[in-house]
Parts: sequence; structure tokens; C-alpha cells
Amino acid sequence: MGTWNSPAQVPNPPTFQYGTPSGDEQMRAFYEYVKKIANVVSALRNDLEFAINGKLDSENIREIAGYNVDKTVLKHKSGIVGMNGADPQDPNAIRFWAGNADPNQAPFRVQQDGTMYATDGNFTGDITGSTITGSKIQTSANSYPRIELTSTDQLLAAYRIATDFIKFHSQLTGSPTIEFENGTNNTILSAVLDTMIINALRGDIQIVSQSGQVKFSNWSNIYSMGNNQTLQQALTNVGSSGGASTIINQNLTPNRAVVSDSGGKVVSGSATNTEISYLSGVTSNIQTQLNSKVTSLSGGAKIQSGTGTITITTAGTQVTKAVNFGTSFSSAPTSVICTYSGGLSSSSGYIVLSSDPSTWSTSGFTVFANAFVSGTAKFSWIAVGS
Repeated sequence: MGTWNSPAQVPNPPTFQYGTPSGDEQMRAFYEYVKKIANVVSALRNDLEFAINGKLDSENIREIAGYNVDKTVLKHKSGIVGMNGADPQDPNAIRFWAGNADPNQAPFRVQQDGTMYATDGNFTGDITGSTITGSKIQTSANSYPRIELTSTDQLLAAYRIATDFIKFHSQLTGSPTIEFENGTNNTILSAVLDTMIINALRGDIQIVSQSGQVKFSNWSNIYSMGNNQTLQQALTNVGSSGGASTIINQNLTPNRAVVSDSGGKVVSGSATNTEISYLSGVTSNIQTQLNSKVTSLSGGAKIQSGTGTITITTAGTQVTKAVNFGTSFSSAPTSVICTYSGGLSSSSGYIVLSSDPSTWSTSGFTVFANAFVSGTAKFSWIAVGS
């Protein structure tokens, strides 16, 4: 049966010649023979009892299905697969191994403390552990999307496709870096010393808030490297210089045209919005249009107009100036009107403009002027004739 040191065998019965030995001796020999048979039957009975009642152990078996058995080790005859129960207090003892006759060199082995060594492996289901250490862990070997953990500089990467990914580098630009790539745009986010850097190597940087605000602590924290100044400095400079500096913190007079004063600053003009609206639809210089306008009046009369200046050398002294028509009338005009249009420095300066009909001719007329202040006065004129 193999459960004892040597197999139980039934002995051959004793043989006697007639008359020898004596009857008593023959009885003793027969007794010994029966005793041996009883021992064999007893051994067979024990074998059956061990087999039937599950009492096989390393004390009564040497080999099962090609595995050698001793008191502490069960291993295959080749030695490349086995279990070891020796040294029960040694946490580093190899308890299971496969792949090498030396358990310490086997590609698969498990120590008493639960440490497992394996070369390659395929797992399904969940893997739970407090620490997993290895040179590379990835969700897929040859397909996308996938996530990789590696022990190289690129510690973590998530791929949508090979050219569309986000990577966490332990050191890409001299510091830990996050890299974004979508095939056309490449942006890195890194911290160098005390500065956080967002660098779009290709493409633009856009910050969008769909329902909230993009907030900064103050304008002084927004700095232009090209202009070497903060946004607050730029805003301050705009308010302290330039034509609009006088209206940075104040409103203009309502419903007035905007003009520039003698210093080039933006101020409210004297013309109202209504007056300016009269110019709507004008396509060219109005005065030029008036000067060139010769309109036929009733009875064949015509009209001409123009502008000019007259210099008053001494306040209170009358001066004159000849004015020529752009186109001669066929006869002296029937009416000439002159009006003052500005130019004198004093707002209280009173000026009289007139034209003596005796000076009217087909080619022009004479303007007479007198004012309480000296200076150059502007005037407009209109003449009607034929």
C-alpha cells in the first residue's frame, strides 16, 4: 500500500517431511505462520483505516502524485514546485514556490509574512492594498484611453489618444510640471521658485467663467512683462496724462459736443446735441457748398456768399476792407449783408459791420468795421444781384 516502511506481504506456509519434525515442532511452526498472517491482516486493516478515515500524514506516506512528502516539505520530484512548513517563526521563510528548484530563486514565491514575488501576471476583479510598488502601472498596454503610472520622470499620464494627453512630470523645466497636449496646443503649468507659470508653447490661453467672475486681488497683481508695469500703473498713467486726463473722474456738460481746448484736453463745446444734429447727412464742406452755390431767384436774381477777416488796428477807429465776388454780377447787387462770426479776444468787445451801397459793384463791395477792442474779426457775407 505504501503507507508503511515496507509493503505487507503474506508469507509462504511452512513445509514438513513426513515424520519430521515432531508434531510439537510442527504445531509451533504453524503457530508462527498464523501469527505472521495476523500481522499482515492487521497492517492491511491499518492502511484501510488511514485511507478511509483520512488519517494519512507525513508519518505514514512518502509520495503522492509525483510529490515527495516528508515531515515539513511537500514538493514535486523535480523540485520546481513545493510547499515548506519548516521554521514556523521565520517571517521570510518561503512557504510556496514554483519555477525553480531553489525556492529563493523561483519566479513565483510567497513568504510567511505574505510577501509575494511573481514575474508577469493577469488579474481580474478588484486589487486592494495599501502600497503598490513597480516601475510601470497602466490600465491598457496598446489601446486608448488609458492611464499610466511610471517610475520615470513622467510619473502620471492620462491619454485620450497618443497625441492628446495630460502628463504630470516630476521635473520638466527644472520643477514639477503639468503638461497639456491636444495635437495643436501645448501648454505647461509649472512652479519655478516663487512663481507659478502657465506657458502656452502653441496656441492661446483663455480664461472663461460661464456664470461667475474671473477675480484678481487687485490690478497691481496683473503685470505686463513687455511694458514693465502693472495694470494699476498703466491705469494711473492714463489718468494723469493725455487728452482725456481732465475727465477721468468727472462728467462733461450734458448734451454738448465734445471738443479739445487750447491745451489739447477734452472739454464740452458750446454746440448742443440739437445743433450738431443739423449736420446729419452732410456729405462735404458746407461753406464750400455755400460759396459755390449760385441759385436762380425769382426775376433772374442770383446769390453769392463768402467769408473773410478784417483787422481793427485801434479800438474805436473805423477800418475798411474790399471784398471781391467769386463771380461778377451783370449789374451791381441789390443787397449785401455782413455778419460778425468771431475772432476778437474780448467777449465784451462790441463790433459794427456794414457795407455802404455806394461801394457795391458788379465785382465786389467794401466792408466797414468799428469795435471797442483791437484785433482780427471774422465775418460772413451774402450778396443778391443779377
